[in-house]
Amino acid sequence: MILKTISVVLPENMIREVDAMLLKEDFASRSDFFRHLVRMFQLKVEASRLKEESCGRPDDEFADVDLEHGIPPEIIRKLEAKVELLN
Repeated sequence: MILKTISVVLPENMIREVDAMLLKEDFASRSDFFRHLVRMFQLKVEASRLKEESCGRPDDEFADVDLEHGIPPEIIRKLEAKVELLN
């Protein structure tokens, strides 16, 4: 996988918050943290898409996902597996 560089401009207080989260959640770097955020956003978008596609289908494995209250870890694992298949 080829990695490209992007620049993000943030206010100093947000940078301090990001750095605090790096230590608390044990991210290797700011880049690692932002990659994680993008992955979580992608999973949320995919879960939303799957939920829309499955409206009215009781056999859908993602029917009980409530995006307003977070995505359960088991659903994240299933979505990550599906994303891997798409890549």
